[in-house]
Amino acid sequence: MLQVEFNRFYDELRRYSLYKAKQYFSDVVLCQDAADRAVDDFIDAYIKDKDVKNLQGWARDIIVKSIRKQSRRRKLEPIALGEGFEGMHGYRVI
Repeated sequence: MLQVEFNRFYDELRRYSLYKAKQYFSDVVLCQDAADRAVDDFIDAYIKDKDVKNLQGWARDIIVKSIRKQSRRRKLEPIALGEGFEGMHGYRVI
């Protein structure tokens, strides 16, 4: 793959990762962070294994798996509870 082709492919993956991240995160900052991390995960995998037959499908699979994994980790966020809230679990669903 030529550098120009890879750059176009990379730009397409960035748009795709942001599109997918918006489906899992409502917060703009978390969405952008998840999209960036997903593309980084793809680059790490691509460096290790460049001989893939269906690069686009493989890349999209890595991106979706990365975003799903990140969304599972960020589903529950601990919050500080005030007095009188001892019976609550102390987690806010994001």
